[in-house]
Amino acid sequence: MKKIICIILALLLLPAAVLAAAPALEAEGYAYRVNPDGGAVILGYLGEETTLVLPGTLAGMPVTGLGEEAFAYQQLDSVTLPRSLETMEINPFLGCPAIVRPGENLHYIAQDGALVDTRTGTLVSFALPKGQDSFQAPDSVLHIAPRAFYGAGGLKQAALPASVRSIGEQAFAECTALESVTLPGGLTSIPEQAFLGCVILKEIDIPASVTHIGAWAFAKSGLQSVILPEGLLSVGDWAFLRCNDLVGISLPASLKEISDSAFDSVSPDALFTVYEGSAGEAWAQDSPYNYQLEGL
Repeated sequence: MKKIICIILALLLLPAAVLAAAPALEAEGYAYRVNPDGGAVILGYLGEETTLVLPGTLAGMPVTGLGEEAFAYQQLDSVTLPRSLETMEINPFLGCPAIVRPGENLHYIAQDGALVDTRTGTLVSFALPKGQDSFQAPDSVLHIAPRAFYGAGGLKQAALPASVRSIGEQAFAECTALESVTLPGGLTSIPEQAFLGCVILKEIDIPASVTHIGAWAFAKSGLQSVILPEGLLSVGDWAFLRCNDLVGISLPASLKEISDSAFDSVSPDALFTVYEGSAGEAWAQDSPYNYQLEGL
């Protein structure tokens, strides 16, 4: 009986497995897949045009979505969205310099290089406009999607308004020209790899509202000093890995958890300021770095 049940379960799961392994479909120069609801999701562009007006239908199905990194690193000049488009997966325009035009679409707006989902207030993607090296997100933005600014190499300054409640993983990763970023006061977490590889970012003011710093959050960045705010509870694995210029670090008394690897391979001259009797002191005692005590 158990064997029969296993065979039945395997047969039931087979269509999903086959579907997942199936190659992308092609039509009108686009790779796409079909969602269970019958809508087409564009996965990439296969042609050579640099100005695209995305079709409203493919193979008779409405185009309702753009897949993850669908146009990544393609040298496009502009992309106009179809009215039928409803969803976007993680940054379909990662590394693509195109000006994205909402056209007749009612769900997305474009402003100063940013594409924003008006239904959720999510900044989905960003392409630095020519002649511009800074960006001030509008007050309508509530969330920064994962990889939204990933690899925006010419971006030097970024400011997020107080309205922003969260930023996604790798949001500013590999922004190799980023010199300064203003984070909103209500932010509670700096997620994994948020500023990974921001090699020119020498300092950052972490809001007092932040309670968690995720793994690799500032790894391989140019930070020289950092004051972790009182109220911070945890610091993840390799959060400041290979911040080679990081020499001054202050750990708050509120800290409860700090990964053994949080500050691996920072400057050998690094000096940690920790509070007597705190988790920071316990961590510093087991680390190879010098530290000094502050009274509670």
